[in-house]
Amino acid sequence: MIQKFKFGKFVIDDKEYEGDIKIIENEVIKWKTRQGHDVFLEDVMDLIKEKPTTLIVGIGDPGYLKVSQEVKETLQRKKIKLIEQPTRKACKTYNELYQKEKVCAIFHATC
Repeated sequence: MIQKFKFGKFVIDDKEYEGDIKIIENEVIKWKTRQGHDVFLEDVMDLIKEKPTTLIVGIGDPGYLKVSQEVKETLQRKKIKLIEQPTRKACKTYNELYQKEKVCAIFHATC
């Protein structure tokens, strides 16, 4: 569960994480492949491999991050629902869904 999001930082299960992160099967890992303000297929392949019902993308606090068309088409083909929201709202959505369904998430911590 995401307890807190503050520009650039997350608190998840009482542990603080700085920068961009992914949550796969309740495991938090650093998102190291981000290039610019786009989410490419290579950024989410590890998430897709887990076969979630929903993929949540936190697009930054003001929402500058964009999900590529290739990612959208791949998710649609695999019948994975995509939720794109500013990171603060995406954290709330993750908390609402993670115990109800198989959810993976990727969060941009700043812009």
